[in-house]
This record gives sequence, C-alpha cells and structure tokens, in this order.
Amino acid sequence: MNIDQLVNSKGATVIYDGECPFCKTYVQFMRFRDTVGSVSLLDARSQPLLVQALKNKGYNLNNGMVFIMNQKIHYGDDAVFAMSLLSTSVGLFNRMNGFIFSKPILAKNLYPILVFGRKIVLKLLRKTSL
Repeated sequence: MNIDQLVNSKGATVIYDGECPFCKTYVQFMRFRDTVGSVSLLDARSQPLLVQALKNKGYNLNNGMVFIMNQKIHYGDDAVFAMSLLSTSVGLFNRMNGFIFSKPILAKNLYPILVFGRKIVLKLLRKTSL
C-alpha cells in the first residue's frame, strides 16, 4: 500500500516499529477503535517501501510513529497527541495516556524522551533501525 492510498482510505492507520517493545505495546493498548472505527496497524518492518516513501516526505520512522486519519498525516508527538484525543478512558493505560499526551506541550516535551528510550532498547536488543 502506498501513502496516497493510506491518506485517502477510510478509518485510521498507525505505522509503527513492530520490533520496538514500547511501540508495539503502545499500539496494542490504545483503545480508539470505539471512537474512530476501523484502525489498521502496520508494522513498518514489513513495509520497507512505505517506510522509504514516508522518509522521502520527511517522516523518519526512527524518530516517530505515523498516524493517518481524515486525509492527514500525524507524526511523532503530533501522532500520540491525535491518538490520545481519540482514545477512550477505559483502563489505567488509556487514562494515563490521555492525561499526558492530550496536552500538546507535554506530548511535545515527553516524546523525544520516549524516542531516546526506544533507541537504547533497540540497541540493547541488537535490532537495526528502520
């Protein structure tokens, strides 16, 4: 699937690093299907052409996940901000996520710390970058 198809498709799409334990857990625990309907979770590791196309448009998946909805691409802290606004408050994870990431200033300041932690964990797990 290419970027234009994803941007113009119905529902929402999250593109994340499936080998990153943090990314994988985050997208599994997010509960926003109730509010947005269909959500496609795409492991970037299985989509190298899509990863390159996103990189060509300025979205480096080594530095942030991508959330696409309503013909808009959200990247990095903007992606977690947008997803947190759509998430339900069911469960401790979603309540904490909503509290932290539904505030743009907190999302913008905390997201780089998460990206740094991801890079360290991937290095420890001997995983290559995307």
